[in-house]
Amino acid sequence: MKRVMGLVVFLCLLLNSNVTVHAAQQTAGWKQAYKTKILNYIHSDNWGQDSEIALFDIDRDGVPELFTGSSYRLSNHIATAYSFKKEKIQTLTLKGPGQSEAGKLGFADFQLFKEKKTGKYRVIARDCISGASNGTCGEYIVQLAGATLTTTEISTHTQSDESGDSYTFLGKKITKAQYDAKQKNYYAQLTNMQMKTTKLSGNPDMLDATQAYYDLAVNKYLQIDSTDKKKIYSSASAFIKEYNKPKEVFDQMTIDQYTIKKVDGSDTLVANLYNGTLTGAINADKSLRSITVRQKMAFPTQQEIKEADEAGMSATLDARMGHILISTGILYTLDPKGIDADTSKIQDWIRDLPNNKSSKALSQKFIINGFVYNMIVKDGFFNLTVTRA
Repeated sequence: MKRVMGLVVFLCLLLNSNVTVHAAQQTAGWKQAYKTKILNYIHSDNWGQDSEIALFDIDRDGVPELFTGSSYRLSNHIATAYSFKKEKIQTLTLKGPGQSEAGKLGFADFQLFKEKKTGKYRVIARDCISGASNGTCGEYIVQLAGATLTTTEISTHTQSDESGDSYTFLGKKITKAQYDAKQKNYYAQLTNMQMKTTKLSGNPDMLDATQAYYDLAVNKYLQIDSTDKKKIYSSASAFIKEYNKPKEVFDQMTIDQYTIKKVDGSDTLVANLYNGTLTGAINADKSLRSITVRQKMAFPTQQEIKEADEAGMSATLDARMGHILISTGILYTLDPKGIDADTSKIQDWIRDLPNNKSSKALSQKFIINGFVYNMIVKDGFFNLTVTRA
């Protein structure tokens, strides 16, 4: 009997562990799947200052639904809607009324309510559209069944400079007094569960940014650990491509050729730079783990300085300018939002280096927005290593 009971307990524990593992995989899976969809949308021609991305768990299964679209005045629509079931993304079909240009549900704000009598849950969307002289807001019950998102109208309120205000409740035109009374009675039967829509908008910071910035922003939005100490960029080739893009704020030194080869048994990015090299450690998933720059501190002779002064080109001969340009190029590639006070510290430190070879080793470390920049000047070489904080 004890052996039978022990076997039952073991099987229960095993089944429970399998459920836990599956739940963990499901949780991790939807975030990565949604991240791909979000980044694809951001990089599409549809992404702009009026764009919106939203998450809300319509069916309360622990995994939110994903919505992309637009929400500004008359531009109000859901471009795509997704759910994540059985470890796969599925595209949702919208059915029922709403305030979008197409008459379906627009880019609404969702809220979760609980019926006081039955204990059942109800998702209600508030969907609005407006023009220069009029606007309408509607409230809709939202239900998800399979791959269909269905809306049922509760009420609408239209404001118009020409015809005045009008109201409906359950499809019938009513007066303002009736509208207020019915709305009050309707929501008196519900408890607001304070579960709101989380959004990511096409604000100025999210327009024309780098891949690295978008990656960090989406990670933060989806609550994916964006401080992964083993990853500073998605891939070596993507880093080089972004690094070589023309910069408005400075003229960077581009990387014309690079290779990926085995170094001590690991894939490594190797590229030639002005007076030195750039190498990058590559993870098993092809992402870039770290970057190291090593350049010779080559200073001009007195005669070269004299000739350069006469030509008004002395700065171009100073090795420190090369280090500043390359370091700034890396900083701007990894985090364009850091090119201000923080990055000026790095540039100032390089600019203040001795203008001749020194036997004394100099070092400095800066942490900027999750990246560590370690700089060492020793034996006539400038060394910069970038890793995650």
